[in-house]
Amino acid sequence: MPFTKTLASWKEFESDEVYKRTPQRPHFPSLAYTHPSFAEPTAAYLTAAFIDCVKTVDGMCEDTPKSELDVYRETFKMFEEQGFDVAEPLSQVLTLLVLRKMRRESLRQQKGMEKEMADDYSKLKKSLVRCKSSFEDKETAK
Repeated sequence: MPFTKTLASWKEFESDEVYKRTPQRPHFPSLAYTHPSFAEPTAAYLTAAFIDCVKTVDGMCEDTPKSELDVYRETFKMFEEQGFDVAEPLSQVLTLLVLRKMRRESLRQQKGMEKEMADDYSKLKKSLVRCKSSFEDKETAK
């Protein structure tokens, strides 16, 4: 780490449930050449943002817009570059993207089947009308 942890917020971060669930060891390579007076506050900000992002993803569901999921996917890749363990939240985001895709495909198939059933029903109805008409013609001819 390119600085010494002196801020009180580090204890708060390290006691957070996100850190307890998946212990973090970020090394902040992008701060290696930053002046020490800026490095620690920047790292603290990144850590707080990481925790917030994980908590946000924990609350997401299949209805989360794809654009939002894509933003978090890219955000977690950036956190990974700083040394955060992003396997769990990134996996959640990717799972939600797959579920959205599967649901969309399922709805597309369902609509196709509904159209096919409506077409079949229409054909069957026309066929019944023709049969009824043919039957009535035969009855009238008797």
